[in-house]
Amino acid sequence: MTRPGPDTGLGTLNLTQFLGALNDNILKFLIIYHIIQHQPALSPSSVTATAGAVFVLPFLLLSPLAGNLATRYSKSHLIGWIKLLEVVITCLAVPAFWMGSPLLLYLVLTAMAIHSALFAPCKYGIIPELVEHHALTRANGAIEAATFLAIIIGTASASLLVDFTQARYPLAASACVLIAFTGWQAARTLPVTAAAAPKLQGHLSPRPMLDSLRAHRRVTPIRVSLIGFAWFMLVGAFAQMNLIGYGIVQLGLRESQSGYLFFAAAIGIAIGSLAAARFARADQPFGLVIPGGVGMLFCLIALALMPARLELIVLFLILFGVSAGLFSVPFQTGLQAYADPPRRAELLAAASMVNWFAVLMASGFLLLVAHTAGRTPAESFFVMGMLHGVVLLLLAWRYPLLWHHAQKRVSRREDHPAGS
Repeated sequence: MTRPGPDTGLGTLNLTQFLGALNDNILKFLIIYHIIQHQPALSPSSVTATAGAVFVLPFLLLSPLAGNLATRYSKSHLIGWIKLLEVVITCLAVPAFWMGSPLLLYLVLTAMAIHSALFAPCKYGIIPELVEHHALTRANGAIEAATFLAIIIGTASASLLVDFTQARYPLAASACVLIAFTGWQAARTLPVTAAAAPKLQGHLSPRPMLDSLRAHRRVTPIRVSLIGFAWFMLVGAFAQMNLIGYGIVQLGLRESQSGYLFFAAAIGIAIGSLAAARFARADQPFGLVIPGGVGMLFCLIALALMPARLELIVLFLILFGVSAGLFSVPFQTGLQAYADPPRRAELLAAASMVNWFAVLMASGFLLLVAHTAGRTPAESFFVMGMLHGVVLLLLAWRYPLLWHHAQKRVSRREDHPAGS
């Protein structure tokens, strides 16, 4: 394994990840807006939930392959090839928009998800190979902040591209080709890293991931990190998908205008992620989880009950994002910091599969609440807020280190590190 040095390449990885997340969101929302606009019989909630499910399925199916590849081969080399695949997919998106078939557009979205599923274990697995152990929290905070900055720009850019091109979607999708090409060029400059286990046998079975989970099952910080980050993914995905309908129903916005609402939430997540990195303490790695979770609960309920005033909604979306950043970064860091290095990629692949299953559950839950039960987007936020409160209480009860670390953050008393 490559030893971290002064020129770690973290900035290059951050740029590559930023451009990939940017493209994911631009293309996904262009597809959502196109289908909502051209299929008026479909509700916005059903379109966003379907697109979410389509994007998630490749993560569930390909995570074993992605983890195996990230273990057998150099992660930096794999990232280069995966980003080249992104260039090809975005080139195919342009004629798919021109033809206007929802089936073709969903196939393009599936292909983009395949690219992202292959990228995930490489992206997170290479970070400990680029930075020292003590810098992991800061590195993850920077990556998460850049990711949500990309979501900010990507979500807003999709709306801007629709407006700027006057809904000429093939022209709007051409921007994705340029972004993908730039990301590929950035990936080619990553420092070369060695394969973690080059003699590992190739396979598509999830068994190594399950073995890695079993091997780490007694490590409390990893267990709570797996559960906590998956829950964050579920709540975050639900909020992102529900915001399109929320803007249309609650504020009377067009579908592309509703996309700007997530701009506020993603700004908050970027701020929260940077704050989590800035105020992290090695002996209390989970100290910000409870405050962040309580903030998420408060904002979800506020979004459900507040009057339809844009300035108030934007304020609470920013606060929700800040709280979500504080809640999520410690969990992502815990997976990397406490994993056995030779099995880290397999563990992260397993975590990726769990996370995307949570996103799929978010799509199903939105369909259940909004479509089947007939709840409005505001009422859907209230239901999710109540559920989040229950899960937060269960996490604090089942894993007392979350509460203990939070108490030590307030009292500033020193105690033993997590998991000791």
